[in-house]
Amino acid sequence: MTGLAETLSCLDGYDPNALHVDKAREAIRSCLVPIAETETVKVREALGRVLAEEIVPRINVPAHDNSAMDGYAVCFSDLKGEERVLSEVGTALAGRPFGGKVGPGECVRVMTGAVMPPGTDTVVIQEAVRAE
Repeated sequence: MTGLAETLSCLDGYDPNALHVDKAREAIRSCLVPIAETETVKVREALGRVLAEEIVPRINVPAHDNSAMDGYAVCFSDLKGEERVLSEVGTALAGRPFGGKVGPGECVRVMTGAVMPPGTDTVVIQEAVRAE
């Protein structure tokens, strides 16, 4: 049996005939033009332009850790081993957080945009889970 890392790999779409990273970088660099000057414009005139510096918000947006996908919020340390059975103790939706705390061996069903429940630090995508 394979583990989660082997089952869902960033190499799933690997193509050995794909352009090598160094050649891709070289192709991209050949198209770049250095920025020679900058100017300040009104927001309404900024459409289609590139920022000269990053914008840093005064507050965190969103104000909490949230799930970027539908799946199950778990504590990463619970994922040791080939296959794990966890108890589902609730659900968290966007705008409707889970009200409890997640303990060892437990998980919470989460939807995209949901606040990560206390006691969790990882989301396992729903396609990698067998719910019973």
